[in-house]
Amino acid sequence: MLAPVIYLIQNSGKGIRSKLMKAFNWWLNIDQQKLAILEEVIEMLHNASLVIDDIEDGSDRRRGKPAAHMLFGIPMSINAANYAYFIALEKALTLKHPDVPKIFAEQMVNLHRGQGLDIYWRCSLKCPSEEEYKDMVVRKTGGLFGMAVNFMKLFSTVTTDYKPLLDALGLWFQIRDDFVNLVDTSYHKERDFADDLTEGKFSFPVVHAINTCPNDQQVIAILRQRTSNRAVKEHCIQHLHKLGSLIHTERTLIQLELECRRIIEDLGGNPHVLLLFEEYSKTSEESDSKAGGRRIELDYGSLNDSDGKSNVPTGLQMFSAYRQGILDPDIVSTQAAASKVREGTKRNEPNPTGVVKVPSAWLKPRGVLGRLASGHIPTTTNDPSSSSASSISTTTAQRIAYEPPSISTKTGVPMDSKKLLVNQCQRGNPLLELIRHVTWEYAAIEPDYVFGPSQCGLRYHNLNPEYIFNRLQKLKSTFQLIVLIALVDVDDAHHPLKELNKFGLTQNVTVLLAWSFLEAARYVECFKALVNKPPEELQPEGAIATVQKDQLTLATDFFTTLRVVSRSDAAALLSRFGTVSNIIKADRKMLESCPGIGTVKGEKIYEALHSNLKRKVLD
Repeated sequence: MLAPVIYLIQNSGKGIRSKLMKAFNWWLNIDQQKLAILEEVIEMLHNASLVIDDIEDGSDRRRGKPAAHMLFGIPMSINAANYAYFIALEKALTLKHPDVPKIFAEQMVNLHRGQGLDIYWRCSLKCPSEEEYKDMVVRKTGGLFGMAVNFMKLFSTVTTDYKPLLDALGLWFQIRDDFVNLVDTSYHKERDFADDLTEGKFSFPVVHAINTCPNDQQVIAILRQRTSNRAVKEHCIQHLHKLGSLIHTERTLIQLELECRRIIEDLGGNPHVLLLFEEYSKTSEESDSKAGGRRIELDYGSLNDSDGKSNVPTGLQMFSAYRQGILDPDIVSTQAAASKVREGTKRNEPNPTGVVKVPSAWLKPRGVLGRLASGHIPTTTNDPSSSSASSISTTTAQRIAYEPPSISTKTGVPMDSKKLLVNQCQRGNPLLELIRHVTWEYAAIEPDYVFGPSQCGLRYHNLNPEYIFNRLQKLKSTFQLIVLIALVDVDDAHHPLKELNKFGLTQNVTVLLAWSFLEAARYVECFKALVNKPPEELQPEGAIATVQKDQLTLATDFFTTLRVVSRSDAAALLSRFGTVSNIIKADRKMLESCPGIGTVKGEKIYEALHSNLKRKVLD
């Protein structure tokens, strides 16, 4: 009856869970006989779950050989896996500890909930967010890790909480498997090439690509097909690399490994756990394994390129980098920068310390499309005497920018959208000498600077409130957006800035602070360079996603604001009571009876929903 599971155990992998338990025993120091029993329990559960996973995923191979259900059939494999679950429980009960059934049940429920989410996303073709994906991994991959360590703690005097480390390790192992499934050639010899794509699985790189570039339909279309065509899968991997998802995954792995090492150090150190990173990274090929090679080489220095963020820059990242003068304005603006730095004058170089790092991709030469967009058109020479190596030359053509019709504001002043307009009263202002990346000219306008037909900006000249307030009142009915840039050039700026901020809140004026003329100039340049950019590029991802959320997602987010409520708890509450109103009206006993809630969670949820929002008056 257990033949499918025994077949998989005999064709065992690296035994990472047994090694993890031995490594954690360096801290917990339990009896070796009990440790051996627990290792058998966890290995039995792990291999039984793999038999079920292969059936649910439609995988034909496991560890370089045919999957169990391909040899023994699906019915027998399912029965053997379920039978193995109970044999593992029976073996765990021989330890004769009263908490064994409780831990077993809790972790198995979490494991199946995580697997259920994975299957639901794949079948419904609904892409989760990165946070939802990580929550699923903690339940699924981290479930057996947690069960093993919690079993061991039953027989140890150590009471340390290892959950943060176990969660980070679970994420590291799963995301690394997702990564090597796409890029590691030795992994492809054990399983089909990029079989995660064939299964339609929302792996970590895929989740990042779809969430980062929602308008790009290539990745989701390939997942929908469940293709086994190698050329299509190779194209998908190249496309994921182009979108920056593979680089983002690599950096996430590095961050998780560094986080694990930090937690281990905080727990007093454990050389055996640290060895697991090297052990798991060895290639599966015997020759390479003897050489001690790694499956994939991670560039740990790449974290410094963009603070661990994706190589695909957001509008806010570009705004920040451009503001510091470390990004070519032609990259962030469709308009050519006519105000160039004088010959022999160096551009403002970033301070090596204390500034935001710019992704290396921003500073790389642009591709063919980028060169065409900027007017650099490759042409072929007709001179037969030219060698083949020099048959193609690059000439610079004058770019013809889009020229919208001249628009007049309510003041009657025509606005040229290609230039930054400057008030005549700004002559002699040192800020103008620092505006080098956009074209500007003097004009008869009321504000200090005008970016476009409906946007303007003011620089805070001094702390005379009447001057600023009078200027702002005149502009209130003219522009949709008014930005006040206040130069903080006094030591005690608290009171005037408080008044300006209060005025901005009541009069719909955006107040920005600058501590130097250079910083103020960067703000002015950025507003001009990004005047035609859509607002979504400068908004946080969460703000855009909130608009697109359905009622169920909003209700789930509402309840998960409570620390004790996870997304699965929120789903259970909504499934049980139907509406948010019914949950709020429920009493303590009704909340506690909901699956997964219990007494403690039910009490805290009830208190949060029924506590008085008014502060108590202190005597």
